[in-house]
Amino acid sequence: MKFEKWNIGAPVPGTVDSLRQAGYPALLSAVLAGRGVSSAEEAAKRLECDDVLTLSPFAMADMGKAVERIRRAVTDEETVAVFGDYDVDGITSTVLLLDYLKGCGVNCLRYIPRRIEDGYGLSREAIQSLRDQGATLMVTVDCGVTGAEEVNFANSIGLDVVVTDHHECKGPLPGAVAVVDPHRPDCSYPFKHLAGVGVALKLVLALGGSGNEERLFSRYCTLAAIGTVADVMRMEGENRVIVLRGLSALPRTDFVGIHALLREVGLDGKPVTSVQIGFTLAPRINAAGRMGAADLAADLLETEDSRRAEELAQALCDLNRERQTVEQDICADAMRQIEALPESARSALVLASDEWHQGVVGIVASRLSEKYACPSFMIHTQEGMGKGSCRSFGGFNLFAALEACSSLLEGFGGHELAAGFTIRKENIALFRDKMNGYVRAHCGKGVPVSALEIDAAVTDPLDLTMLLTHGHYDHTGAVEELLEKFPGIPVYLNHRDVYDETDRRMRQLFPSLPATVSYGDGDTVRVGSLTVSVLATPGHSAGSVTLLCGDVMFAGDTLFAGSCGRTDLAGGSVDDMLASLARLGRLEGEYSVLPGHMGASILSREREYNPFMLQALRG
Repeated sequence: MKFEKWNIGAPVPGTVDSLRQAGYPALLSAVLAGRGVSSAEEAAKRLECDDVLTLSPFAMADMGKAVERIRRAVTDEETVAVFGDYDVDGITSTVLLLDYLKGCGVNCLRYIPRRIEDGYGLSREAIQSLRDQGATLMVTVDCGVTGAEEVNFANSIGLDVVVTDHHECKGPLPGAVAVVDPHRPDCSYPFKHLAGVGVALKLVLALGGSGNEERLFSRYCTLAAIGTVADVMRMEGENRVIVLRGLSALPRTDFVGIHALLREVGLDGKPVTSVQIGFTLAPRINAAGRMGAADLAADLLETEDSRRAEELAQALCDLNRERQTVEQDICADAMRQIEALPESARSALVLASDEWHQGVVGIVASRLSEKYACPSFMIHTQEGMGKGSCRSFGGFNLFAALEACSSLLEGFGGHELAAGFTIRKENIALFRDKMNGYVRAHCGKGVPVSALEIDAAVTDPLDLTMLLTHGHYDHTGAVEELLEKFPGIPVYLNHRDVYDETDRRMRQLFPSLPATVSYGDGDTVRVGSLTVSVLATPGHSAGSVTLLCGDVMFAGDTLFAGSCGRTDLAGGSVDDMLASLARLGRLEGEYSVLPGHMGASILSREREYNPFMLQALRG
């Protein structure tokens, strides 16, 4: 079994009843209560999503200082360097800030470290190079908060620094003109989970002034959404607003490189959700940084030349295919190492090799953590030093673990769930022993296990309403199984005359079934708190929907949550089907369109969206 443990939400007694009394359906109330929502006001706030960022950027510590220094650089026509990072968050942050500054007429320099040659974060060599090119101000994005020594060096050569970052702070803050990071201890900004590109966006909104916030947000929300999703930030608060607006604006974005990449991966003109960003767009942008060519991805997002964008998008996809091959080889080698480890060294996987590609070890660490259900530390060694990437499992706090082992490290940085570090080769064995001991000590007698987070348990079967519809197949076996599990659920049979025999067989099996509800195209029936309207193509039955409860509809193995609206899902062309599902916001994953004798179906991994579906309307 994939999950060894189920973590079932345990709401505060009475909160579910309180939410139900406020008008929320039973299952939705249970889910909200399980997530800590205790009042109707909190529920409304959690379920509703603004399309504007309401928190003032100036609520972040040092934002005013950062704005004042950058505005002075604009006025005095200084050369400003933007120092970024080589992952998707860092690349989108860099492009966003550069685009704004260039729009203000600023002479800009861009620096994104090479993962292998330069490593993560600020470096003296890069800072000196930027100063030699005439920069008098350097603004960091998605990095810099742990670069106190490098900032001091910049100050010593006449290069002012404004740090913007979202990583955890360790030790004293850098002596920069401004350090803008919601994680700094004295920052009172109420939302702490912005990505680096989210912090860069807030800086641009602050620079533009209150009268320009909507215009700037509209221009940059798509870049910010891509970086936020790719960095796997919490999808709540301002992140939810950024991603909602960014996905909505994606088809109209001004950045021609994004359109070129969408065309290259076959998503142009198709619905794009966070799934496509996370599993299709982001890996290709990330591949540039992993393979030591982050500037290629930045060039793609910056270019205004459509032909150049097409070339760069193709090059990114080629790099991604190369990355996949390298990743497979490293993963196979790592698994061979794991098989040779004693049991005492498997609470945390600490693996090393001088043959691994440094840019790919992080993604392999993620795969190993999932496969072996424990934190993974992958180290590329060269000339006596190791550069490592680590990934968490089961909520284990990597940042705290690295702090506990810091005496064996040359440096480290990152988040609770993903981090990087440097280590001397001779310390790797000691680090492995100490980290394994730390994991066991902080996870009780065992190590983190694969766990399924469950929002709520269905305690009353009557909270569910079964609606069974018939196509060309016999559903009696499925109904029998469900009724055994949930006795007492009312079952509705939807059929046409051709299915009378199925109806007869159903009643022989289940004498307690209520009267058959039989209806055709355009008819409606009340189901629980919903009014269900039948949409069917002439000559065929309505089909597919198997379970409705409150504002949640289960279609086959697909869950549709929230009000489905009045969008028609019946028949029509493939384009009509795609457009309908896009409006509902329910099309998930990579999908294919399959023509068939019953019309076009849309296949998404193991899910099929059949055109002959029921339409759920809020009752």
